[in-house]
Amino acid sequence: MIVGPLQFDQPWWLLLIPVLVPLVILPALRSMAGLSGLTRIVAVSVRVLVILLLAATLAEPHIRDESKDVAVTVVLDTSKSVSQGQQQAVASYIAEAQTNHREERDRLGVVTAARQALVQSLASHLNDQVELNFTGNLDATNIASAMQLALAIMPNDAANRVLLASDGNETEGSLLQVAEVYRAAGIPIDVLPLTYTHDEEVIIDRLVAPATARIGQNVNLKVVMTATHEARGRLSILQNGQVIDLDPGSPETSVPVVLKEGTNTIPVLVPPSDRGPQEYEAVFAPYIEGGRAVGDSMIENNRSLAVTFVTGEARVLIISETRRDAEPLRLALMEARVGVDVVDAANAPSNLVGMNAYDGIVLIDQSAYSFSAEQQEDLRRYVHDSGGGLVMIGGENAFGAGGWIGSPLEDALPVKLDPPEKREMPRGALALIVHSVEIPQGVYYGKQVCIAAGDALSRLDYIGITEYNMTGGTDWVYNLQPIGDKVSFRRAVNNLSFGDMPDFAPSLQLAVQDLSLVDAGQKHVIIISDGDPSAPSKALLQRFIDAKITISTVGIGVHNAGDGNRMKGMAMATGGRHYDVKQNQVAELPKIFMKEAVTVRRNLIEEGGPFEAIVNAFGSEPMRG
Repeated sequence: MIVGPLQFDQPWWLLLIPVLVPLVILPALRSMAGLSGLTRIVAVSVRVLVILLLAATLAEPHIRDESKDVAVTVVLDTSKSVSQGQQQAVASYIAEAQTNHREERDRLGVVTAARQALVQSLASHLNDQVELNFTGNLDATNIASAMQLALAIMPNDAANRVLLASDGNETEGSLLQVAEVYRAAGIPIDVLPLTYTHDEEVIIDRLVAPATARIGQNVNLKVVMTATHEARGRLSILQNGQVIDLDPGSPETSVPVVLKEGTNTIPVLVPPSDRGPQEYEAVFAPYIEGGRAVGDSMIENNRSLAVTFVTGEARVLIISETRRDAEPLRLALMEARVGVDVVDAANAPSNLVGMNAYDGIVLIDQSAYSFSAEQQEDLRRYVHDSGGGLVMIGGENAFGAGGWIGSPLEDALPVKLDPPEKREMPRGALALIVHSVEIPQGVYYGKQVCIAAGDALSRLDYIGITEYNMTGGTDWVYNLQPIGDKVSFRRAVNNLSFGDMPDFAPSLQLAVQDLSLVDAGQKHVIIISDGDPSAPSKALLQRFIDAKITISTVGIGVHNAGDGNRMKGMAMATGGRHYDVKQNQVAELPKIFMKEAVTVRRNLIEEGGPFEAIVNAFGSEPMRG
């Protein structure tokens, strides 16, 4: 029930008013007959007012804050399954709707969905069309992630709704789960389905392979294919990227296949394999007649992968930067007749297939920034999905001090990397100073490095971001504060514009002023810039030295040697590090920022006193040997 600016969630309580008010007024008039007229009026009015307030309270009133602005966020599927023509049709549809139905203050924002969800534009009344910038990897579709991102960037002062333009083919995430969140928030989802048909098509649905096999044993594969019409072609099998000769009696390595309409299952016998995981790939190549494929129109769905584990002796991978650190463990494992490989992080397996060649992986004093985000996720899957063993041996670069807090691998470890609040631990404090990044996709990479720096911190650490704004001043766009759950920090990063500041001094003055006020064990500043702002004064740098605040500088697209020396000088003067990143090295930026952010996590290292371990003879089976 709505009355003016008030909304009552339980309006039936208001029905008590016409019932109770007469019951109060009539007896009161008789019982107060001896009082003066004014006194009786006041007394009765007070009783009536009490009844009105009680009834209104029970009716659960709320003040309604209305806004006539409408913000529409378009979630556009840009994965490979959606053609450029369909994407352009969506853009034309939006442009036409803007022309015919848009009000003056209506806002438009765009989020793209592929393997990653990316913000193309925040909801603004200045936007009048769909413009796509960097859309990321297009070989997967995670609509759920894009819908979550759209929800996070919606303005609070407008009526929000979402337009989802997609073919609905999800490969990651669950859109239905996110839809429940939208329903709870009362935000409507409009759907613009993108449809298409293929009259002649062959699809490899799956390649079926045994989970395990023995060395010397033939591997029985089954290729399950679907054809919309009869089709002919050749079938090839690759093992670990190498073509297997399926027809030794002919010059061809592939075999001819004839597919009937519907589902086809083709058995293939593969010769014995080496030990370890063997990745098999089935590839169908249709015959070409008259310059066109017979019975097939899309080659992207003509392949499928499967993995078989060929068992042998137990084998462990030790990842260590020095063989000296790994040698005692290697000798102990060799004595137990366990095969051992020792590599450094740069030569570690790059994917889950390579990791599954081992029964266990040992990380000796390894930091998170030594591994890519994909490797960290594969390590988690290696433990959680494949059942592989994982040992992390501590050191200055391991556990929380090594930047593993918030990483995918954190959930796979049996210890907490982030210390509990009840334990007194010195905090770290990090200030990020961002400047224009004048390279292709510079804003995207700038945001990614800020997020990487934040991910390396614990919830208790301080972080802040300064930026040169469009009014000609420098200010905190994210005030120096504990990072907490990192939601508000990520929101601030997504809103960065990377202004072109003329002078380093204002940002550094803000940083040293606020960093000096926080109680933190380690205080650090990271500057990302092309190096052309004016250098700070020696007096300002001396304030950093006196406050024991280090500065690291990351030069991206530095214009000349003078600009590079200016940035290097700031780092050298305060005890920080300088990185000169070339345009072909921008993919390494998140790793650099994570490494620098870990500088403030050194307070997680606590050296205890000497002790001698005592092994209980009646302990667990591994301890008994």
